[in-house]
Amino acid sequence: GAAMPYASNDELYASLDALARGACAGVSRVASIGASAKGVDVRALEVGSTSSSTTARGDDDGNAVDGRNEPYASFSGAGRLRFGFVANMHGDEPSGRVITVEVARRVCEGAKTGGDALAKRLIDEATLYIIPTVNPDGFTMHARGNSRGVDLNRNFP
Repeated sequence: GAAMPYASNDELYASLDALARGACAGVSRVASIGASAKGVDVRALEVGSTSSSTTARGDDDGNAVDGRNEPYASFSGAGRLRFGFVANMHGDEPSGRVITVEVARRVCEGAKTGGDALAKRLIDEATLYIIPTVNPDGFTMHARGNSRGVDLNRNFP
């Protein structure tokens, strides 16, 4: 059969928002952690029992536009085990976009139903940071590098 197309950046972020309001409600939030070279928002889903189920969007100065005045990446996981899941560093390698969102969904659903002891423990004792794309420009262009031609994997801060 034909391959299914990957979700656009807007569709991907809509799925993160839906996850924060649905399966991960009460233990997650979505926040802007910066912007791409072309100014496209880069978002993360924070999952853990200390997270609030709200969506924070940052302005150009890093302030949340929802009035909480939080800086980019002002997450609440301090003092807990923290795990980061970063995907789509190379824009032409999009499978991680799907996998990272699915990891979050499975952990949240497993913890909520009580059927997955490890998922429950992760939610209770750790904070997961899900960043499904760090290269939204490269994804849109179907290119390895970002919009400036930089391979982010070779020039990672």
